[in-house]
Parts: sequence; structure tokens; C-alpha cells
Amino acid sequence: MKILQPPTWSRPRGYSNGVMASGKTVCVAGMIGWDAQCLFQTDDFAGQVRQALENVVAVLNEAGAKPEHIVRMTWYVTDKREYLAAARAHTHTPTPTPTPPHNHFHTPTHPHTHT
Repeated sequence: MKILQPPTWSRPRGYSNGVMASGKTVCVAGMIGWDAQCLFQTDDFAGQVRQALENVVAVLNEAGAKPEHIVRMTWYVTDKREYLAAARAHTHTPTPTPTPPHNHFHTPTHPHTHT
């Protein structure tokens, strides 16, 4: 995977302007905050996000892939206020390594989210 960064552009924070990838394509979908037995262990937003990301990693592992191989990820957040509160509580300095080009955060009601 190659990060596409025009040399005269300022480096973006938290995303990449483009990524060029080759090889196998792995599509991961439907990852929500429940465990391997489809049970929610917490009502906590951050806890469910952590579990959903662990689920993504588990599926990637089945393909021999790792999080650094992700090219695009779309999130569906059902409670914008809770998301913003969790983001404020867990704010940290962005890492210096490039990240995938698109991390979309949508806030429509999603039918597979614990309420």
C-alpha cells in the first residue's frame, strides 16, 4: 500500500488524501459492538466501539490481513451526542503515521445497533 501525498501539499491529520493498494481485496461488513456470541457486553459507547474494532481485526486476521491494510472504513453512529461526548473523553494526539483516506462517520439510525 502506498500513501498518495502530492509533495507540495501539507500533510493531512487523521487521514490520507489517497492510497494505492494492490493484491487481494477483503470486504468487512456489519461489525457492531457485540462479541463472538452476538452478545453485547456493555451499553457504553466506547466499549462497543472497542469491541466492533476488535471484530474487524478478527475478520482481517482470517484473511491474513492487519489493520494497517485497511484502505477505507465507514462508520454508522446512531447517537451523535454520545459519540461527541466519547470523543471528548478519549481525545488523544494523532499518530504521525498516515491513515486510510476516508473514515466516514454517519449518524443515521442503524438497525443493528444496541440501544
